[in-house]
Amino acid sequence: MPLACSALGAEPALAQDAAEPAPTTEAKPEAPAAPDQPTLDARRHFKSGTKLYRDGNYGGALAEFEEAYRLKPGAGSLQNVALSQKGLFRYAEAAATLEQLLAKHGGELSEGERKAVDDALTELKGLVASVKLKIVPETARVLLD
Repeated sequence: MPLACSALGAEPALAQDAAEPAPTTEAKPEAPAAPDQPTLDARRHFKSGTKLYRDGNYGGALAEFEEAYRLKPGAGSLQNVALSQKGLFRYAEAAATLEQLLAKHGGELSEGERKAVDDALTELKGLVASVKLKIVPETARVLLD
């Protein structure tokens, strides 16, 4: 699954269809609203996280992507949280984050993106094992090292 690099909340500008005539009215089109401060801050954290991730600083990237997601929840930031967790070998957390991504932002994903998330979940679940312990007596302590 590739690192999501699109800016938060930004959509590509669409060129006007050449076959469609230009508007003939003198009225000026409304300018798009300027992004609010949380969006700008989220974009800054997202860009910083992307740079840190590319530099192999997964811990720093994780902090930046988590802050970007806190400020402006979106699929790209949450996907990158999972990628950073995976880079830190925190596979169970990465899988849980991808499940959260599907639950909260599944409708925003294309079919290809959804398949990539499903494939990543399958991979991560194969890297995690579970251990069940039955302790007798129940008051006994178990220490793992």
